Amino acid sequence: MSKLLPDLFLIGYGLMFLLVGMAGVFIAPWELERVFRLDPAWLTQPEGAMFLNQYRFLKAAEAAFGLFCVYHRRDILAGGQNFVIFVAGCFLAILARALSWAVDGPPRTAFVLFLVLEALTLILVWRHARNGRDQLK
Repeated sequence: MSKLLPDLFLIGYGLMFLLVGMAGVFIAPWELERVFRLDPAWLTQPEGAMFLNQYRFLKAAEAAFGLFCVYHRRDILAGGQNFVIFVAGCFLAILARALSWAVDGPPRTAFVLFLVLEALTLILVWRHARNGRDQLK
């Protein structure tokens, strides 16, 4: 398998996490109102402030994982030490989306698309890294 497709998907995945995460840190109230349709008045309440604090933290963690994916992409694609961390992070993200769909109900189409792209990225990177390690034996 060519390295180009897994590399493009991994870079795209990492950049998506990095950019969406960083944006969410700085524009959280706008994002929560526009994307998730939360009442902006609720965000001014103590519970809303606590939620915003946690949301910004999770968005920062999302950005950090994206940075990790981009920075370590060569090692991830080679099946190196960072491959396991990538697989765990990607798999847990897919699991969280699937669990939420099963327990909380269907998400909007964009989030189903994210789930599919995340799964495709995991499969492409997994196959590429596995093939690379098999060739080293």
